[in-house]
Amino acid sequence: MLLKYAMNRDVAIGFIQIMCGKMEMGRCGTSATRSDQRWHEWSSDGTIGWVLLDALQKKWPALNATDSWPIYEKLKTCSAGKPAICRVAWNTGYGHFVVCLGASGANFIFLDPYYGIVFSPATKNLFGGVHYKTKKNSFAKGEATGLIDYAIFTNLT
Repeated sequence: MLLKYAMNRDVAIGFIQIMCGKMEMGRCGTSATRSDQRWHEWSSDGTIGWVLLDALQKKWPALNATDSWPIYEKLKTCSAGKPAICRVAWNTGYGHFVVCLGASGANFIFLDPYYGIVFSPATKNLFGGVHYKTKKNSFAKGEATGLIDYAIFTNLT
């Protein structure tokens, strides 16, 4: 169903947020170190998110942080109708998937299944990766920081 949405892009952007959350729903109430159980997508050891990304790459180009087109520059061209699906590598380890809707002023706008709508400062590292920083979410969970090291762009085709 998500692939059908991704291929048509005629459904509300909120649907992507829900589906990205479902990729990680197994993490609720479990330790982030249990990725070997493949219950959630906190690391590349999980399966659901990577299978989805593999399928999406067949339609849209994917970039790693070390690619010749820096992710930072391409995220600025995203919009609600042409989003990017990004992997966040947390500073503490593991990973997380978010959807980028583009830039607004000095921030990128992300739909995050855990933190909600995130306005993250539009800053990059030397390799073209984008820094990702959240604020407390509505459940009073603390801030988190990481680096977007991988993205699939729907606006480059």
